[in-house]
Amino acid sequence: MMSSSSRWRQRRGEGMESAIPAHLTVERVHPPRKSTSFRPPYPSFSARFDPAVEQVVMAYLGVQYATPQPPAVVTIALAELLASAHGVDGPDHRDQARYLDQAGYHNILNILYWTDPQDFDRWRDHHESWTGPQHRSAEAGFFSEVLQPTTQHFETLFSSDRTDGVSVASNKLSGEIQEHGYWGGARDRIPLAQTDRLDPSGELSVETDRHAPRAAIMTVRPVSNTGQVLAYLPWEYPAVLSRGSQVKPVSRPPLETAPV
Repeated sequence: MMSSSSRWRQRRGEGMESAIPAHLTVERVHPPRKSTSFRPPYPSFSARFDPAVEQVVMAYLGVQYATPQPPAVVTIALAELLASAHGVDGPDHRDQARYLDQAGYHNILNILYWTDPQDFDRWRDHHESWTGPQHRSAEAGFFSEVLQPTTQHFETLFSSDRTDGVSVASNKLSGEIQEHGYWGGARDRIPLAQTDRLDPSGELSVETDRHAPRAAIMTVRPVSNTGQVLAYLPWEYPAVLSRGSQVKPVSRPPLETAPV
């Protein structure tokens, strides 16, 4: 006799699709890390981008300061960034988060997303660098990280119909996907992992320009195939609040997502 939970899992296993969209699917050289009989324990979904989208841009523009209120250089910089984000060639989507770190510094992070790198290039060329001389001050530290992965190099995962990050600019969500709920699922969702082991190469380097005006500039160059995880946890959701004590590490307050 089959239990109701077993019947539910069996029904859900039928008609599931791969996290990798059809136009990026190739014959696998490296098999997935799940057995053919594996069924995910709960439903999850991946973003579906238009096949014409071949590369995206994720620009992380952050600033930190120690004073209770943001210094003038921070206030001006954020106002200018907001205006430019809504201007010509601006991002398809923008997120903002605030965080008080363990050292007592206030951190504000804006993440800008484009699905056309050429739009980003034009936008960047028409605005001063986020870490440029106009923002170098003893009152605040500015930092940036710009990622431009092809659609072969990244994956998305959602447990509801709410999209976040660059996926807001996608066409839609997939149906229930197969590659999640097991060790190695994230790798199996990356299209390039079908034919590439994604081994790192090169060496981590840190370059410091101490001759820059008013403040030193540090440039960090990671090894190839460095992984970056961007996790969105909507703390206002009752389900999240009810299990907040189970989220690790519990001693650290979450990022506060700000309206965009």
